[in-house]
Amino acid sequence: MEFYLNILFLILLLNNEKELKPSPRPGKDYALFFAIDDYSGTPGFTSLKNPGKDADALAGELKAMYGFETEVYKNYTKAQIYQVLESWQKKTFAEDAQLFIFFSGHGTFWEFTKKGYFVPNGSQSDYSAYIELTDLGNIVTQIPCKHILLAIDACYSGTIDQAIAFKGKEVFRRPGDTPSSDRDNLINRQLRNPSRLLLTSGGKERTPDGATNSPFAAAILKGLRSAYTSGDGLFTYADLLSALERVSPTPHQGELPGHEQGGFVFVTESPTPQPLTVEPPQPIIPDDFVFVKGGTYQMGDQFGEGGDNEKTVHSVTVSDFYMGMYELTFEEYDAFCSVTGREKPSDSGWGRGKRPIINVSWYDAIEYCNWRSRQEGLQEAYTIDKSRKDANNTSSYDDVRWTVTCNWAANGYRLPTEAEWEYAVRGSGKKVRFGNGQDIARASQINFNASADYKKDYSESGTYRGKTVEVGSLNSSNALGLHDLSGNVWEWCWDWYAPYSPDGGLSDPRGALSGSYRVGRGGPWNYGPADCRAANRSKIRPLSRDFNLGFRLVRH
Repeated sequence: MEFYLNILFLILLLNNEKELKPSPRPGKDYALFFAIDDYSGTPGFTSLKNPGKDADALAGELKAMYGFETEVYKNYTKAQIYQVLESWQKKTFAEDAQLFIFFSGHGTFWEFTKKGYFVPNGSQSDYSAYIELTDLGNIVTQIPCKHILLAIDACYSGTIDQAIAFKGKEVFRRPGDTPSSDRDNLINRQLRNPSRLLLTSGGKERTPDGATNSPFAAAILKGLRSAYTSGDGLFTYADLLSALERVSPTPHQGELPGHEQGGFVFVTESPTPQPLTVEPPQPIIPDDFVFVKGGTYQMGDQFGEGGDNEKTVHSVTVSDFYMGMYELTFEEYDAFCSVTGREKPSDSGWGRGKRPIINVSWYDAIEYCNWRSRQEGLQEAYTIDKSRKDANNTSSYDDVRWTVTCNWAANGYRLPTEAEWEYAVRGSGKKVRFGNGQDIARASQINFNASADYKKDYSESGTYRGKTVEVGSLNSSNALGLHDLSGNVWEWCWDWYAPYSPDGGLSDPRGALSGSYRVGRGGPWNYGPADCRAANRSKIRPLSRDFNLGFRLVRH
């Protein structure tokens, strides 16, 4: 009996070895990964969770199951990345060799140059220190490998095709070739003509860094694994496009110079090993959002310094939410305008990029919220009926008056309620005067009560700036890590403006049911410290667009 059990065990072991046998193409397929997740030395960019992890997972899969020779380069500088690519330009490849190149990290778009960039490690706030995406495409095409697939997982990566004549399509279509039992013929058809293929995680837009993987990388990984858990063990470029169909935002595909209608195919000899698990993409919380744990606090002017509209201090409870670390920037809003064909708001001659968006109405803000939610596959918070005038809008100066309702259970982006804004600004409801979590406007300024200099705005230098500053540059974050809460721009809130209710014990209040004005909070660059206090309120017509008026996002 023991003899037969040993034979059975040997048969199972041999079968398992056969299932795990890698690709029959040794020395022909290669993969390079450039993953940047450490941005601690790069001004304006926060470190990321997933690039290194995604690179390791994809490289491991390609090496173990598809026989690729893989190299992973983490947190390389621009010079180091160029050095690696130049060394590959000098290599010799087999006739039907394939090279997969994957970049993951931050990306940016500069309105000044009208170009997109990949941000390497250690880059300073100068676009010359970044890698221009069109340059990257041209460098990659100079590698003498017959088949190259370049994938870029970064914000604004789809702008790579602005200066190169691509044939990219935003809608994925499967080519005529379909997997068949004749594996060799299919592989030969895929690799008959040279290929220079491109995939990016989005167009001219932000793309998320996921909770466990980026959605783009997770879809590629899941697709690679599906090829050897079912079917014939082949994963073609068409299959890859199909795997990315449901990713949000929609990935972008194109062709680099030198493409001659060739394909790309991942080949494994293992049709039925045990499937490896990959967590499905979850709703992503961007790195520049801060979790605000809910609680109860005293809302209103606790110091007795404000106007009547701040009186009646009352108890309020808010639920958990996330708030943007910074005010929304021109860079982010301009992407919305470009995609939707809207006219971009004026920057009042001060510059765009990382400066907070200004000259936007309350209606502009809620439309951006819904657009951003759609881009990230989230449920829209707002239902906007443009055909029906809002009976609760009593303003005689508002000829728009769209009927807007909010689904408070949606996981999409929205404007904060006034209660949420003040709770977050006070660092979870603490008794503090200013958005920096202190009772003085800035470290160098004397106590508020003794200050009569209302021409000094809320800047670190204490001098009248005359304009906004880039988000995060006031160096005035509070205990939650929220920046520029006082003294850069007024920030739109959801609520209709009305006197506070004297009732206490309110839970998640959302303002009055009707009104002529919406609430603005924060105090802008051209106001003195008295008007930049955490309790200060402003009433603003929903249609108003001004050079000191922007907004900040929240979500669940």
